[in-house]
Amino acid sequence: MSRSQRWAGAGLALSLVAAGVVLDLPEESSATILFCAFTFSSLAGMTMAVWCVRPHLPGRGRKFAHLVFAYIGWRVSYFPFMVFAGTFASLVEAAQVFVTGECLWIFPSYLLAFAGLHALVALLACLPLLRWRWWPLVIAPLLLQASMISFTATEDLRPLPDHTWTLASGLPPATLPQANPYLVALAEEDYSLWQSLLPFAAGSTYWIVPHTPWAEVVQGVLEAQFNQNRQASSSQRIEEHYVGYLVAHPRIGTLDRAR
Repeated sequence: MSRSQRWAGAGLALSLVAAGVVLDLPEESSATILFCAFTFSSLAGMTMAVWCVRPHLPGRGRKFAHLVFAYIGWRVSYFPFMVFAGTFASLVEAAQVFVTGECLWIFPSYLLAFAGLHALVALLACLPLLRWRWWPLVIAPLLLQASMISFTATEDLRPLPDHTWTLASGLPPATLPQANPYLVALAEEDYSLWQSLLPFAAGSTYWIVPHTPWAEVVQGVLEAQFNQNRQASSSQRIEEHYVGYLVAHPRIGTLDRAR
């Protein structure tokens, strides 16, 4: 990694932190603002990794193939990483509440995690091109699991992973989590094997989300949205995450503001 790449990486990280702070400051946000922030951070992380790997790939063919593989990784992993980034931000929030008693910041850690995860995908995408013999054992299981989460209906078969410029309807009221609905739905609904991974993953990690001001509202709203539509596509689930983030947004800042 060259000096210019290290400086660029540091600059990107600081820019994402600054962008996250700007996202957190207003008492209300919008789907358009979040869409732009999520898209930029994911593409920026991927681009940074592609730039770092590029000098190590001989020939234009491999360099072009790496771009294609990185795009596939970005497309397939976007929704799972949206979930992981939200979980990471909630754990950072829990640490803030433990230390200060307040939920001070959410999106600086969210955007950093989102960019870092997509950078990791772009790095993994170069393994086949470097002819590392064990790459199928690493990439194939991850690619399969991410695909099962990102493509649960025919409407998900689009070149872009996120289309939430605006929301189709208004925001629901803030609700708190009541009980894990995902594993119950897995037993009651007629999911195909392909569709079953998403509720299984959500149900298995339900307990990880801390009961902190922002995280509990996001979890409660997602729970209510899921109960209303247990057979939603991945695209609809992405929109539900936007709804959860927007409903919970007034909780960012301080506990006084949340009340």
